[in-house]
Amino acid sequence: MDERTPDIAKGPGGLGQKAAAFIAGRTRANPRDERGAEEALRVWGRESGHALADSFFSELELVSNTTSEAEVFYNPADNRAWKRTWPGAFGFVPREHSPFDWKASPASVSELLIRLGLQNEIFLDDIQIEGTFESYGPLMIIGQKTNGVSLVFSQPWIEAENPDAPYPSEEEIRTLMKALGFSAIPAAFYGWKHDDGTIVLDAKPDNFIKSKSGIIPIDLQIARGF
Repeated sequence: MDERTPDIAKGPGGLGQKAAAFIAGRTRANPRDERGAEEALRVWGRESGHALADSFFSELELVSNTTSEAEVFYNPADNRAWKRTWPGAFGFVPREHSPFDWKASPASVSELLIRLGLQNEIFLDDIQIEGTFESYGPLMIIGQKTNGVSLVFSQPWIEAENPDAPYPSEEEIRTLMKALGFSAIPAAFYGWKHDDGTIVLDAKPDNFIKSKSGIIPIDLQIARGF
């Protein structure tokens, strides 16, 4: 593993460290075994008692089921957004397709855990791993097996300072990213690169909320080690 890449065993907040360590242990012989990692996630959820039932989500408010990465729910009990990845899919991370050109590519569960941990590290977010969810219906991805497992995580619910204009401008995002030490990648989709090898993609206005406390990222595609 590149020394600049976060240790997967650390994971993001909540149950992230335990989930990541379990997956890493189960896939040590072949860290690139994505199916093995997904099955390890399923086993971890069951054995740890953190496999969430459909009845749990029925008590939450569905906010969105139209994003490419996850269903989003609001949990009034903790005032957090709970996200359930589409079964058998774990969002996207940046990959280098050619020099100075990064594109979003499907992530493994281990890569998603690293991505969420990086969002906590870079943007001082509070993403927490909450558990897993097993689906028995058709999957988002054509050709994948049925009965997929989802990773469930949450982050603070952010209220926009102005509900009629909840997103920052592109200039405000540029100011934020430059203040954090990033420089723009012209060829990438809303892409930014840091000298430490961190790549951020999809940093467009509707992936941030402009709150009273500042500009808060919601969903960014992040990887380190380039």
